[in-house]
Amino acid sequence: MHQAMLKDLQQAEHFIFLEYFLIEEGAFCNSILEILKGKVVQGLQVKVVFDNIGIRLEGDAVKELTKLFLVDYGMNSRKAPDVSSRYFPESPPFGEGGYMVPFGDGLSPLYRHRVGKCVIQNMISQAVRYVNIMTLFLIIDNELCQTIENAALQGVIVKIIVS
Repeated sequence: MHQAMLKDLQQAEHFIFLEYFLIEEGAFCNSILEILKGKVVQGLQVKVVFDNIGIRLEGDAVKELTKLFLVDYGMNSRKAPDVSSRYFPESPPFGEGGYMVPFGDGLSPLYRHRVGKCVIQNMISQAVRYVNIMTLFLIIDNELCQTIENAALQGVIVKIIVS
């Protein structure tokens, strides 16, 4: 992942947005920082947000995550985000093999609905054989706990990994 990321950063032509849960000094971070410094000198816009998203994406999912990034960045910098078209270039058609649907869920008034909770509850409720959940943070309220319990009582195998 490290080498692929360095290559992607070196090939960036317009902007670089990074969002991480953890940033530590060391070979990984320092190699990225050197590339970012060079890209800033070249005139690219570089922005960083500390958060809990990691995973490398291509296609339309990048556009949705770019929107979410700009909202998060705007909230953290207390400035209205720049949502110009330069951040949303055309992407190649999505291939077969799966879907990724990024969505925002956060504090009111920006996020009026608990989209994340609703999505998770619906997926668990519709599961027939198994549900695998992996998260950095485990926050389960009574409603979500009941949804998980109901699925398990119906024979659905529920696995939760907290990393």
